Amino acid sequence: MWVIIPVKDLDKAKTRLAGSLCSEERKQFCLAILRDQIAALKSLAAVSHIILLSRDKSCRELAAETAIELLTLETDTGLNEGLTAALEILYSRGCRQAMILHGDIPLLGSEAIGKLIDIHQTSGGLTLVPSNKKDGTNIMAIDLPLKFRLNYGASSLDKHIKEAGQNSIGYNIVQDDNLGLDIDTDIEFNTLENTKQIPHHCAHFLELRRRKKQENTVADNRNTDPVLQSIATL
Repeated sequence: MWVIIPVKDLDKAKTRLAGSLCSEERKQFCLAILRDQIAALKSLAAVSHIILLSRDKSCRELAAETAIELLTLETDTGLNEGLTAALEILYSRGCRQAMILHGDIPLLGSEAIGKLIDIHQTSGGLTLVPSNKKDGTNIMAIDLPLKFRLNYGASSLDKHIKEAGQNSIGYNIVQDDNLGLDIDTDIEFNTLENTKQIPHHCAHFLELRRRKKQENTVADNRNTDPVLQSIATL
């Protein structure tokens, strides 16, 4: 299985998390998720190629660091157009089954992905993992050449199912709470923070953030404590 992970400009990523994370934290959070995803994929013999589809400088550095491929298109097209062009390139290189995996799924595990690959290699056609909100398409496994139109965006799950029906493509829907958790909002980020088992790099990011918050709280308390303020002026 060839796995392609589309990633946009990380300096502008996840703006809806602004209530929880500053711009640099959002970028580092995205990179932590990607590192965990790559590690999980690399542990699977069924995954032959891992490809980051991105024009982002940090993704270029990450691809070099983790020894995976970076695919950069000549023009900066939208997600659906970019993925369609990328899949055509993969097909020309001999790929016959591909998985599109979005880079905001922090609880991705090798066992769950391995089972997903098994399901698709057995049934073929189209395999979909919906978001926990039941509207988005978090993961898609497909046969190539591509025989339908990609429809990522609002209500993408229903649109992909409709495309499959219109093109007589059999499909499977695989429900998985971990694979279905994508982090787009502060509420989803809080859900992740309260999850017990988190992959290594995300767990490290969250621990550093927790320590920073504690340090800031202590500093704020010192600044507002009248006794400590009076001592500081002595």
